Formats: sequence, C-alpha cells, structure tokens
Amino acid sequence: MSEHPDKLVIGISSRALFDLEESHRVFETDGREAYCNYQIDHEENVLEPGVAFGLVRKLLSLNEAESERVEVILLSRNSADTGLRVFNSIAHHALPISRAAFTSGTSPYRYVAAFGADLFLSADPDDVRAALAAGCAAATIVPGHSLAGADGVLTGDYLTTEGQSAGDDIEIIERAGLEPNVDGNEFDPSAVKARAAADDDDDDDVAVETAAGTATREVDATD
Repeated sequence: MSEHPDKLVIGISSRALFDLEESHRVFETDGREAYCNYQIDHEENVLEPGVAFGLVRKLLSLNEAESERVEVILLSRNSADTGLRVFNSIAHHALPISRAAFTSGTSPYRYVAAFGADLFLSADPDDVRAALAAGCAAATIVPGHSLAGADGVLTGDYLTTEGQSAGDDIEIIERAGLEPNVDGNEFDPSAVKARAAADDDDDDDVAVETAAGTATREVDATD
C-alpha cells in the first residue's frame, strides 16, 4: 500500500514529459558528449510537450490550495547541467514540479521507491522493466504517439506490478480521479479489489492477480 494514502506520487522521465526526440537522435547518432553539448547549447530553447504532458497537467490540476492530491517528480537520465533545459521548460509551462533526480546516464528506476512514488512513467522500456522487477508500478510511454486526453496512456505494463495486488493498483488509479476502462478490458474493479482483500487475509502463498487495462477520465480533447 502507499506510504502516503492521501496523495498520489508519480515519477516521470523527461522524455515522457517533453518532446526530446531530436536530442535523443543526437545521442544515438553522435554519442553522449555531443548530446550534452547539444542540450547546453539549446538550454534556453523551450521543449515542446511530450506524450505524457497532457496527462501530467490534468493530474496536477486535481490539486487544491489546501490539499495536494497529486505530486509529480522528474526522474531523468540527464545530468544537472543538461537537465537545466528540462527545468527551464517546466518553468515555462508553469508545471508545479519541484523535486527531481538527475542520474547522469544511469537508469532512474532506483529512485522510484526512494521518492515514495506510486507509479513510474517512462519512454524507456528497459527502465520500466527494471522498475517492475523492483516491485514498482510502471508503464512505458511511447514518444511520437498522440494521446486523447488521459485515455490510453496507462496500458501494457501498468497494473502488472510484481509483489502488489491489482486491487492496490486500481486504488492508485481511483485516487488520481481516474476510472479503469472496464468496457475495453472486461473486468470488475470492485471484484478485483475484493479478491485482493481476501488474499491479504490468506496465509497461503497466492499468485498476484493482475488486471491490465486502460485508465480513463473525462477530459476536454482540446486541452
């Protein structure tokens, strides 16, 4: 269960939050040093929203002055120097993100649990698999694929967390003000949570049930 039951904490990679595909191509073609120089040379150039930007903004909009329901933490492979462009873009887009970890090229999955994040969203499938293997809820966000609001983003690896029941994962979705897409995935969230609660009371080892599905929320497609 969450360490902070009244707040949803989401860790997100910089490539999921912003469109970094051009600089990523520099990294893949010319290497790390060229990538670092490129980011520093362009640190004043604001990054365009990435594939998960709309979802992050809508989740953060659930917060109220008296109550923080959602916190988003940046978990990035950038260094502090190359990450300056990312933080400049966060400020430009007025996103209330203040906590971050810059790993200078290593996988940021180790920081998911350290920050107490309930969910990790990344454009790197290897990082997502590593987070899942460590027992953290995670999902792969594919750059270049547009999202209609929040519909369709939490699919695939999400709700397949090792060591955590699907009931706990569904509660994460519901605390974020979202709803599981029962029409598209044909499962009953209430029944899944009831079975998870029964498993918690059972002393015998049981297989962890998963309920892979899409989290949806009514959103304005023009946002």
